[in-house]
Amino acid sequence: MTAWGKLPKEVVDELNRRYWQNIGKFKQLLKGNMPQKTIFPIVVPLKPPTSGKVIAQDTQSFQAFVKAWQAFEGDYPNLKIQWQTKNLGFLGEQKIPTKLIINDLPKLTEMLGQSATQRISSLQEKFQQLVQLGKTIDVQKRIFNNLISYLEMIEPLSDLQVIKLTKLLPQLKVAMGKGNYLRAINIEGIDTKFIENNLKVIEILAESLYSPTQQTIDNASIAEFDLLNWLRCEIKPKDWLFVRPLCEQSKTALANLPILKLSSQTLLSYELPAKNILVIENEMPCFMLPHLPNTIAVAGGGKNLTWLKAEWLKTKKVAYWGDIDSEGLAMLSDARRKCPNIQSIMMDKTTYDLYENSRGDEPIFTKSVPEFLRKEETELFDFIAQQEINQRRLEQEFIAQDYMIAELHKWLLTNI
Repeated sequence: MTAWGKLPKEVVDELNRRYWQNIGKFKQLLKGNMPQKTIFPIVVPLKPPTSGKVIAQDTQSFQAFVKAWQAFEGDYPNLKIQWQTKNLGFLGEQKIPTKLIINDLPKLTEMLGQSATQRISSLQEKFQQLVQLGKTIDVQKRIFNNLISYLEMIEPLSDLQVIKLTKLLPQLKVAMGKGNYLRAINIEGIDTKFIENNLKVIEILAESLYSPTQQTIDNASIAEFDLLNWLRCEIKPKDWLFVRPLCEQSKTALANLPILKLSSQTLLSYELPAKNILVIENEMPCFMLPHLPNTIAVAGGGKNLTWLKAEWLKTKKVAYWGDIDSEGLAMLSDARRKCPNIQSIMMDKTTYDLYENSRGDEPIFTKSVPEFLRKEETELFDFIAQQEINQRRLEQEFIAQDYMIAELHKWLLTNI
């Protein structure tokens, strides 16, 4: 802002930052209101000088300020500029612009220029096509409000994607996917990859059209709308785990397969045919494992430890082997929270010290001590916290084969 007040370009830039580039305010603009007050009219104080003494110091700049707003008023006759007549002594009476008043969204859009006009035009076209999916005013209002609430997803949609949505949504019916995965649903003119790639947007629109208050499944109301549940589709597994039998007995029981991929959901109910279950944080160490009697390894889950809640694990001897760092110990704690009888192997200070020269970076350290660590594990956690950033992490892959084999055999010989 100059000493003579805000110039038109400064006001345009300010409004652009405040309302157009701020996604929260932009959504409120589209809805037409802000919390506890109406957003329009937007009143922008122009903060002109009001003292004749100040103006006398540079009458040329003052006159340029006034002329700039006179020109702006001529260019944008739909906008309202509030003028104040003031006696400025040697300059006599002068009309000074004091406020810019914007009464509605079209006027604000016009002021912000061509890119703003194109943005609003594009959104109006998208909204019009999607809102018309609703057959009643109430449903259309619900669609409109949801489109604004999820504007970050709606605005990037191409014209073709919008057309596909208008063809897809009317074809969706409650329970139409029963017993099938989403990809198996037959939608005329729409490939199921489009459904999969735009699932959240479809869910937003479907919730507006087919809310639980309107339709139910098996006469039971749905507390929270979930598209896959509403369609009754099977959930595609996305948390695959490697399952590797480490002895002939277990391998035979698993159809003689040397390695399998099973989902967490499957492992929650499917008891693995071995007395000893070895849980491995990462995939690659699973392929380093030797032959171990009556043992099956489950690897590659990382933080995906939900399956350790399985009831059948209570009768097994279970061990966890992960990286020695704050994150690895946090995962061990989570594993023990779900499976209290789990033991840790090669996650001790002896191993950590032995491979001091193989330790590497852990730039982000989890500061709070995980709740379900045992005493010696907690002491190890505290010790790691005292190390330099580039000396904190010991990854599983750096442990020598002979050391790993010896430690695994020790575990098999220990009592639970």
